[in-house]
Amino acid sequence: LTQQQEALTRELAAPETVAFVARMRTFYGAEAAPVFQVRFVWWPYANRTQAKLRGGSIVLFSPPGVEDDWAPIVLHEYAHFLSAGQPASGREALAAAFARLCPAALALPNPLNALEEPLAIYWGQYRFEREVRGKTLSSQSSWYVQPHADRAAKAIAAAFPADQPAPALGESPLLQAAASVCE
Repeated sequence: LTQQQEALTRELAAPETVAFVARMRTFYGAEAAPVFQVRFVWWPYANRTQAKLRGGSIVLFSPPGVEDDWAPIVLHEYAHFLSAGQPASGREALAAAFARLCPAALALPNPLNALEEPLAIYWGQYRFEREVRGKTLSSQSSWYVQPHADRAAKAIAAAFPADQPAPALGESPLLQAAASVCE
């Protein structure tokens, strides 16, 4: 696990990643950089890995010797961490505004898949790949395991491409883009 940890540390400490994280913090309205611990733990299953966000930490479950692309996973979960740190009144207002545009979101098995997950996908995977790595995620590939979150993230990305400034978080075209895939 030491090699994976060292590789992840190098990628997250790179100046372009540090600048990206600052933009992500601005989006979520986090003025200071909250401490976010990343820990690798041994995992007995050689055919899969797992990540769990727990408070101010993310635990990465990995079998030794398995190489995985952890940076987008960590940044996806960091987006959730930043989102959770927003004032409750702002999160509630955003959720209410989104529910007005997409009432079907409230009927999803996990309503977080309607807006919270798509925003984490948009930042942690889509924008990270483009802004930091210079790569583009194919809209034909799956970005996330849950279909609604995947479609909403792609709708946000189509409305706010990563080669342009990020949208503002609030009642805006951002919510309209996410709601455009409501069924």
